[in-house]
Amino acid sequence: MIPQGPRNYGALMPSTSSDTRVLSHLIGGQRVAATGELLDSTNPAQRTDVVARFPMASAETFVDACRVASAAQAGWAAVPAPVRGQVIGAIGQLVRANKEALSRLVTREMGKPYAESLGEVQEVIDTCDFFLGEGRRLYGQTVPSEVGDKQLFTFRRPVGTIAIVTASNFPIAVPSWYIIPALLAGNSIVWKPSELTPAIGDAFAEIMVRAGVPAGVC
Repeated sequence: MIPQGPRNYGALMPSTSSDTRVLSHLIGGQRVAATGELLDSTNPAQRTDVVARFPMASAETFVDACRVASAAQAGWAAVPAPVRGQVIGAIGQLVRANKEALSRLVTREMGKPYAESLGEVQEVIDTCDFFLGEGRRLYGQTVPSEVGDKQLFTFRRPVGTIAIVTASNFPIAVPSWYIIPALLAGNSIVWKPSELTPAIGDAFAEIMVRAGVPAGVC
């Protein structure tokens, strides 16, 4: 499995938008249609502005997502770490290309001043820039042995599948601090963003898919 990144790093999100998004779960690279009641995510500065309508996941949906992510993890771990780093770099480039639109979405859905939102999105870019290089630095060690005819080695191996639950106060920066290194190291993830900022979570997930993260890995 060699992931394919985007052909270009153009903007994915419109420069301005006041539309209400209807969101769905993303499992195995497929959008899973919502069942049951949809909840509203509203602009805290203007409660009549509905940013997104979204479904809450059931326990069964969460378990399904974990199964899919677990099945996809071995294939992702088999991708050479420098190639995984290239995918991380592509995520950063897409975030950079959509920085202003993402920042406006953070302000609209979470209420953070726009200048602070720009800084938060920049943290995602910086995180990707750092871990892009870590793809070539997943070093092991050789360890001296007390036995003359023995050689000791250590290797870095992924943990497996990781569940990540994040809050709304830093809805894209903090998730990136967990998601990006986990992916770089060869893990798959199941991410539950805050129910107060689902549109931001959906936008970041879409960027990861467009950047070349394989189906099921996120």
